[in-house]
Amino acid sequence: MESLIITEPDHLVEVIKKSLKAALEEHETEKKTKENRKLLTINQVAKLTGKAHATISRMIRSGLLKATKDNRIPEVELQKYLAGK
Repeated sequence: MESLIITEPDHLVEVIKKSLKAALEEHETEKKTKENRKLLTINQVAKLTGKAHATISRMIRSGLLKATKDNRIPEVELQKYLAGK
């Protein structure tokens, strides 16, 4: 943390506002990142798309659907796939 010398009350208010704004922006960014990280299982994707588990697995192996190493599909990737149909 930085050292800061405040000499005037108005300057203190300005510093506090800037700090709060930066903290709020960081919080919003983290929140959006967490929302984008929602992971779905192959079974969940199969139910949502009406396809078989084996079909979803093949789509992952062929690269049509991106998945993590443990075969979880980010919701964002499913949305990309569905939008590209």
